[in-house]
Amino acid sequence: MDFEKVVQEIENEQGTFVSVLKYHGAFHQDLIHRMLDQLNERVLSTGDEKKIAARVYSVVYELMNNVLFHAKLFQENEAAGFIVVRRNDAEYKIDSGNLIDTTSEEHIKSIVSEINSMAGQILNEEHTKRMKHGLQEGKVGEGLGFVQLRKIVDKPLAVRFSYFAEHSSIYTVTCAVSRV
Repeated sequence: MDFEKVVQEIENEQGTFVSVLKYHGAFHQDLIHRMLDQLNERVLSTGDEKKIAARVYSVVYELMNNVLFHAKLFQENEAAGFIVVRRNDAEYKIDSGNLIDTTSEEHIKSIVSEINSMAGQILNEEHTKRMKHGLQEGKVGEGLGFVQLRKIVDKPLAVRFSYFAEHSSIYTVTCAVSRV
């Protein structure tokens, strides 16, 4: 299994979804900025409100930075992964993936499950707690990105893992942003 095959599987699941943006390969800050500019133009060109475009932008920004800063390094010590943004009449679906050590799978599942069970004020309190803890430790709070994503989309996050190589998995997270 490789990034291209995972992206192809996602596209095969599309059903009524049409592709808005997709990329797989090495991630760099310049690439992220260029892709976010393209994404914003494409979402606004559909006639969606600016607040919808802002939510999609925020989710993609968070996911792409997750790849850049947290992916297990790949060939030539680069952060590599993928991003796929699709839409239908009701929502945008955003899938992102990168390499991780297989030993991290259960921990990620646990964090996402815990965060998915939170709503409203509890989610806001968890965000504040993880921010404070991260600042005290001098690093980002564990799972803070998941909390931020969950707050933006206000729907459960979906994660899955695909075999890549011994001790490595392709970790995919899927978020949905309503268009209404």
